[in-house]
Amino acid sequence: YTTALRYKLGSSTSSYDCNCGGWWGGCDTCYSTSYHSTSEYYVQSYQQYSCCSGYSGNTCSDINECSGSHGCEHKCHNTVGSYYCTCNSGWVLLSDGRNCQVSIEVTTTQDTYVLTDGGTAVVNCSATGGVAPTNMTFHTPTGVLLTDTGSHGPGDRFYLGSTTLTQLNTSDSPLYQAWHTLTISGAAFEDSGTYTCSAANGTVEDTAGFDIFVEGIIKVTDAVIVKYNQTAEMECLALVFSTESSTVTWWWREGAESTGNATQVVSEGGTVISTEVLGPDQLKSVLSIEVVDTTHDGVYVCVVSTGYNKLTADLLLLLEKEHPHTPVNLTASGIGPTWLTLEWTAIFVEHKPIEKYIIAQKSPSASDRNITLE
Repeated sequence: YTTALRYKLGSSTSSYDCNCGGWWGGCDTCYSTSYHSTSEYYVQSYQQYSCCSGYSGNTCSDINECSGSHGCEHKCHNTVGSYYCTCNSGWVLLSDGRNCQVSIEVTTTQDTYVLTDGGTAVVNCSATGGVAPTNMTFHTPTGVLLTDTGSHGPGDRFYLGSTTLTQLNTSDSPLYQAWHTLTISGAAFEDSGTYTCSAANGTVEDTAGFDIFVEGIIKVTDAVIVKYNQTAEMECLALVFSTESSTVTWWWREGAESTGNATQVVSEGGTVISTEVLGPDQLKSVLSIEVVDTTHDGVYVCVVSTGYNKLTADLLLLLEKEHPHTPVNLTASGIGPTWLTLEWTAIFVEHKPIEKYIIAQKSPSASDRNITLE
């Protein structure tokens, strides 16, 4: 390039370094080796220097390194004054910046699966690479290899699908994708944890982790039987994915039946609801009624809303009576010409066990009669 001494007419002398592509310097006007002048400027002298690396010729033009021996194993990309290498789909560039190695990438459709107790999760795992992936496996949080269908976990909760392989359309080289499926059916609390899906193609391996979290109410006060004017306390303990996004509400249904309209219970008067966080994944809520009377008899429902699921549990509150409580949920099944099957739910005070049931038969075509079961 040229360093030119440039004069501006009517002013003092200034020195400028020219800067065209591939030339050193910093001025905005470039001069060739020929002399020239304008009405405003004229060149007095010049000095010739060599071009920067990646440029050549009298005007220091860019060299296209990719047109010659560039050393890239797969693809060469020319830039102004330089070049760089890339690899075909399913391959990665090595540290030398020139050579390529087959790659594999393992992913799952979700990072986290939040289930309810007894719920189901279907985990799809994919492996993609320039060579067909092989040996796809799943491991439990404790490192147990899941192999045969239903072979791990109580209740045969784990099921493995078959591996499928497809070839994807790419503009450079073949790209392969394999899929493997794990189904967890009837999930239990002990199934929570971080699982892994792994795959390999040749000497390259990759692993993706995913979390299974099983939510549910793990402890409730099944039934509370208190005397008139005494205090009743009901407790609900829930296992949740996030305590920050979870809330607890209480509802009440009149009577002991499992169905019916429910009314929300709030803290007022002698009724107090207290909810506390016991850990990163546990919520405890307690409903206290200071003075129980006949208006409090019924089913109380603990409802935990987690942002993923709605968890519910029924708690029965009964006033202790001198006489037995009426059985509930009476159903008849297996009805024949001379027989039938009756089922019901018994409610009793623990220290006063039921001694007998009396079944009354009423029919328009026969006289009434009672059947006693002791």
